[in-house]
Amino acid sequence: MTRNAPDVTALPTQDVRILVENGEYPLLNRGDVAMLSITVQRLRDRLSDARIGVLTDRPALLRALVPQAEPIDSQEKTEADIEHEEVMAWISRLVAGEHDARRPRPGIRSGTAHKS
Repeated sequence: MTRNAPDVTALPTQDVRILVENGEYPLLNRGDVAMLSITVQRLRDRLSDARIGVLTDRPALLRALVPQAEPIDSQEKTEADIEHEEVMAWISRLVAGEHDARRPRPGIRSGTAHKS
């Protein structure tokens, strides 16, 4: 049985970046790791110059098991994550009855304001 996969060999691949989210960041499940390895290999076969990143908690283990993939820290927080946490903390203070709680403003955190 052959599948009709799109022909991606004509696409420029030097600027292509792919993020694989396998859902099992510690890489402890052998079956998931096997599927991840095959997935990365198939991507590499079709897009040889693409950067293939994989979310993981264990970058050294990923490098050992799937050397064609770049480890991406699954715990790294983005600016949006930090702002979300600040807003949720503010809501918790309000619910707890702290009426003088100040609402955080996006992009401005205590102690990080720039002086002009």
